[in-house]
Amino acid sequence: MCKPPSVLVYTGGQNELYTRIRESLARLIPSDRYTVFHLLPEAMKKQPWMEPTAACLVIADTEELDDQSWANIQMYFNQAGKIIFVCQNRLLANLTHCDSSKKQANMIRMAFGSRDTISMGKDFEHFLKKSLKTLSKHGEINTKFHSKDFAGAMSYSVVLSKVKDMPLFLYMENSAHQASAIFSDATSEQLLSPGSKILPEALSRVGVEVVECTPPALTRAVMMASEDSIIENMMGVRYGEEIGQTSKLFLRKTERVIEQGMPEVSEKLLPVEVLSRNVESPDIGSNFSSYFARLQTRPLGHVIVYVPVATTTVDVNERYHCLDNRWTTINL
Repeated sequence: MCKPPSVLVYTGGQNELYTRIRESLARLIPSDRYTVFHLLPEAMKKQPWMEPTAACLVIADTEELDDQSWANIQMYFNQAGKIIFVCQNRLLANLTHCDSSKKQANMIRMAFGSRDTISMGKDFEHFLKKSLKTLSKHGEINTKFHSKDFAGAMSYSVVLSKVKDMPLFLYMENSAHQASAIFSDATSEQLLSPGSKILPEALSRVGVEVVECTPPALTRAVMMASEDSIIENMMGVRYGEEIGQTSKLFLRKTERVIEQGMPEVSEKLLPVEVLSRNVESPDIGSNFSSYFARLQTRPLGHVIVYVPVATTTVDVNERYHCLDNRWTTINL
């Protein structure tokens, strides 16, 4: 089975901002087609996140991006990457307040890599100078630049767009690499406000399917071990009470669930029904018996947690930090 396409979100490690963007994306893109992944600063620098399944990269903060991170972004772009710069991004603010057209061109060129300097050159500087003068005078603009590289190796187009009561947008496309980047000077409040069209329009422009979605309701989890004694002996396991600090677990065995029910699932609380190998399991859409029959590792994977609908895998893993989770595999 192929991995679904992913929308990568980089917020410079700002968890609250990521949560708000993820909630917005959940209302815009089909959950059965795309996954949303939080790209942390260290991962941006080192991990192999530039996979073919990456539908686009949303960059919501540029303060913490170092040279290596920018190099990775440029490499992703040159591999047909789709990039959306939104929220707290100073590039366009610097662009509109810079006196030198050469410096302005260099700022934009940064997203494409230094080897593109010749193909954009003086014509691009003239385009920016003229366009920003028009923007300053009228407060609105919609104009396009085409690079004059007749060899076709570096065929670029740049669109500068600003309409009344909307942020400034700069769209860049490389037809040779089938890559595109969108820059916006939108604030996080503009981007995430109810009814805002900024994010859906940007996603559509880079080829991500956008539909009005109702996010699926969160579900409780079930947990089972290859041997019941493993869970009983796990450090930190307590039944019938909330476990953890901010993100909490609530464990209850099946027989108690039948008698007492379970608390409501929320972003802050994940109720977990603990199943026994000695009792027939309910139909949950996952065959644990078959899984354990094929399991050959020790100790990893001898406790499996199945959550049909959760916020993110990261969230579920963080909840299990309060337990001895060296045995555990999370399955969403």
